[in-house]
Amino acid sequence: MTSQITYIQIDIYDGVKKRAIPRAKKSGFLKVLNNHRNVTLGKHFKNVSETQPGGAYGYAKRDPKYTQMKQKRYGHTLPNVATGRMRNGIRNNSIPRATKDKGTLQIKAPARKTGRSDRNFSMTEQQRDEITAVSDQEWNDMGDMMRLHVSTELSKPENKLKRKKRV
Repeated sequence: MTSQITYIQIDIYDGVKKRAIPRAKKSGFLKVLNNHRNVTLGKHFKNVSETQPGGAYGYAKRDPKYTQMKQKRYGHTLPNVATGRMRNGIRNNSIPRATKDKGTLQIKAPARKTGRSDRNFSMTEQQRDEITAVSDQEWNDMGDMMRLHVSTELSKPENKLKRKKRV
């Protein structure tokens, strides 16, 4: 399961080395994906407004009997968390990858300890949809972070073209 972020438009700056632009875009994607992994993914496992039914992440309403059982058995009602094994596995085992054109966060859920190869992915389709959801505000923040990072990278002196003086 992967979450993909693609940033479409980057302005070409005058006076910047050609090789600096793809490098800046790639590092921008990595910065955005690391921020998504460290900050945004953590919200999916907390009781915040985005994870409520009808919130920005589109979480399904849980059955009241399920909520009571979860409170009794685990002592909490956090979304997508029972023992915390899946939460820790997703946050620790996600791999950010980037090229100059796109960034991908590969999310690996921990395997079940059943010994059967057909049951090695412990997430249901509903959990996958809930965990990979990103709100509109977070998309806007990622775009702003990408633009800011690329512009600061390209404004560094080592990325500027050297002026040639003719004699």
